[in-house]
Amino acid sequence: MAVNSPEPMLLNDEQMRQYIANGFVILRPNLADELHRTIDDKFNFIRENEFNPGNNIIPRLPELEQILKTPEVRGALISVLGENYITHSHRFWHMRSPDADTYSSQEKLTEKVANGCHQDAYGPASQARSHRTRYARIMYYSQDTPIEMGPTHVLAGTHCHDALSEEDCQRVLPVEGAAGLVFLSHFDIGHSAGVNLCDRFRHMIKFIFMRAEEPKQPSWDCQDTAWQPPQDLAAPYNLEPAWQNLWNWHCGKRSVAPATAAEAPEIESFIKTLTEEISLEEKLEVLTQLARAGVAAAAAVPLLVDMLNSTHQALRTAAIYTLAAIGAPAIEALCQSLERAGEGVSNGEDSPEFDKRWITLHDAAYALSAIGAAAVDPLAKLLQSAHEWTRMNAAFALGEMDSEAAAAVPALEAALQDESHYVVRLAINSLGTIGKGVPIESLSQLLGAVRPGWEEEKNWTWTVRNAVNVTAAMALTRLGRQAAIAEEDLIKALEDPFGQVGFFAVQALNRIGTDSARQAVIDHLIAHRWDPAITKGRPY
Repeated sequence: MAVNSPEPMLLNDEQMRQYIANGFVILRPNLADELHRTIDDKFNFIRENEFNPGNNIIPRLPELEQILKTPEVRGALISVLGENYITHSHRFWHMRSPDADTYSSQEKLTEKVANGCHQDAYGPASQARSHRTRYARIMYYSQDTPIEMGPTHVLAGTHCHDALSEEDCQRVLPVEGAAGLVFLSHFDIGHSAGVNLCDRFRHMIKFIFMRAEEPKQPSWDCQDTAWQPPQDLAAPYNLEPAWQNLWNWHCGKRSVAPATAAEAPEIESFIKTLTEEISLEEKLEVLTQLARAGVAAAAAVPLLVDMLNSTHQALRTAAIYTLAAIGAPAIEALCQSLERAGEGVSNGEDSPEFDKRWITLHDAAYALSAIGAAAVDPLAKLLQSAHEWTRMNAAFALGEMDSEAAAAVPALEAALQDESHYVVRLAINSLGTIGKGVPIESLSQLLGAVRPGWEEEKNWTWTVRNAVNVTAAMALTRLGRQAAIAEEDLIKALEDPFGQVGFFAVQALNRIGTDSARQAVIDHLIAHRWDPAITKGRPY
């Protein structure tokens, strides 16, 4: 991301470990207090005299861009998303008014915060949740935000959860601090707004950013590529199998850490222990030992597969990445699990509710994606399944492998013709992340495509067509210069009546970088530039 500002301040190993295990880090950009006061005053003016501009907040309040260009924020985003990260079209200003209710006790306050816990949606387009850092979120506070003013509360370690439990919601941590605080988190982490007991509005602005390229090497200030838990660990459970895998991925490593020696009797003992009435923490320790054993723990596969989608979330997450550490011996059982799950959904026995604000895939899909290359062919075959849910999971898992899944590109291209728009969208995303041998023309045709049923309205008045079109624009943006043959279609997409398609088309054309692509962007932005000085009382 090219900007004219000082060198980015990359995260260090401890901060990156915090991000992976806890799901967030807190930043304090070095900016003058006067800037925060200016932004805060403008928030208050807009609140009193105008309306929330939503995605148009930066043109209306351009000082916010100074926050995003600070070395601390740029460096943190590069650290978790890579050098060429993409700005997402969604940004939103969250105002927290003084709470009119009277709370008789701290317990009542705690209950209200717990009841507000949630994971954000991936826009109305219902993107898929990824354990890997495909998306990251920045929150910025323009005023001092003590706990009495209702700061965001974070649920540490929940970024790999497919839903939040009552237990999760009892573990909220306030993100409080002085004006200018910036909170960087994995997009999927649980959080809640606090209760504002002060006599003024609390302002927070949220920005979303996307990864464009797979990690080839650490993109932070890495001094040691060996995983170890952070010194400041806020996550409630030890999920070493997951943390190790995610760390390796961020480091650009293609395999888990070398397995420790383990004999069959020891593995059998671990398996037996998992079936006993022991504590959650003890079971997690056993899973850690099995993951460290790698392929030698193949006998544990049936029991681990049974844990998927069916037990405590911490055990599910650890089981996913223990299966990934075991590797090839787990593939057949995991594929069978996806086929059974798809059959169950097709028969109405289960409803994953993937038509809501996001798509949370089956645990087996995350395990297969983390196994990598050995699972590519079996997953490509599952794209031919009779069951929509199975095909959705297969398409997603292949994309999570990045370029390792290049051999599956023809199968994913064929999936672009699937009768299910969910499969089509997941296949588009996967082609964008695989990034090798991608059929650019097939993707560019989807920038404005419409098919029967695609005019159906979904969330926030989006239609299926909108979701498909913007997903294609996002994929082409990730592909950068590879998307050059789509230039003409991207230029047309600048005028798409659904604004988010044009937003990504601008970035795609900029990343293509030809003179004609950039001239089209300049012409478009000249015509569409927002004048921030215009108000209701000043029309010119």
